[in-house]
Amino acid sequence: MLAGLAGCSGDLFQNSDNASLTQKAKPAVALSAGQGVPQKYASKVDEQLAASIKAKGVVLVEAKDAQYILKPTYAAAREKKGTKVAYTIDVTDKAGNTVRTISGEEIVSNKRGGDNWKHLNDEGIQKVALKSATDVALWVENPNAPQAAPAVAAVEPATPVRAAAAPTPIKAAAAPRVRQPAHAAEQPSLASAVAAPAPRAHAAVNPGEVVAVVSGVTGAPGDGKTSLTEAMKRALNRQGIKLSSSGAPGSYKIQGEVQMGAAQNGQQPITIKWVVYDPTGKQLEKTVVQNNKIGAGTLDGAWGEIADQAAGAAAAEVSKLLNKSPTGQAQAGNGTSG
Repeated sequence: MLAGLAGCSGDLFQNSDNASLTQKAKPAVALSAGQGVPQKYASKVDEQLAASIKAKGVVLVEAKDAQYILKPTYAAAREKKGTKVAYTIDVTDKAGNTVRTISGEEIVSNKRGGDNWKHLNDEGIQKVALKSATDVALWVENPNAPQAAPAVAAVEPATPVRAAAAPTPIKAAAAPRVRQPAHAAEQPSLASAVAAPAPRAHAAVNPGEVVAVVSGVTGAPGDGKTSLTEAMKRALNRQGIKLSSSGAPGSYKIQGEVQMGAAQNGQQPITIKWVVYDPTGKQLEKTVVQNNKIGAGTLDGAWGEIADQAAGAAAAEVSKLLNKSPTGQAQAGNGTSG
């Protein structure tokens, strides 16, 4: 908290002590009754899922207080190994739009045949609930992470064609010779070129190297979106953090967000949050938060020195988060600076 600086826009956020760390907020979720389960098992399935989700540290609230609603659907099917239960949990927002789909399956019994649901016992219900609750908890920890692409079943390589079945090669005399360059033997065949992964647009970050990308600040009035973003880049550079403008694989992402409160008695509260995402897209547990009050409308135009003051204070804390990351610690162990 920025105590003692209310209304003093000249030295707003000037000291690094003005930036504090806070735990990231987790979305409030509610759980609706499961669908697709026979009435005989429905209540047990719902109760066990709710208990498992709470055991994972996720707080369930009433639907009216929730940011998201979890809507599970189940299906039982016969497998070679027995009977499985597949689950699909649609995560919907207040407007009813599906923002994420969580799905999976679990073998609940080594028996099969007849009514698939009759093979679902208490142990099977617990297995399904635990697995689906784990998936839900992972999403709650990082709701903005990109959705993983569905797994593609592995395809066995085709049986090679025997030499005798292959077309008879054309003799050299039947076609003009094409002079091959000296390194022709090193060139990949057309088949291997097609199968090879596409080249990356950007080179990956070297192991142990902390590289960050500063995304455009959102919610800022005036020229804050640009001036605060650029000020953060300069401040991080002074902290020894290497920056990238292209988002190379392995780089961290820093996202700034400005929230302006309602003006009252000529004063207006301002909060600046700096969220850090690791190279996998997962939000770090702590967020850098800056709070203060300014003269109403002070930042509706050019931010000027205030952008540098705010970014300078926040960058000191952001750099600590980056250097405490696995990449940053590995770098420190190698005796190099950020």
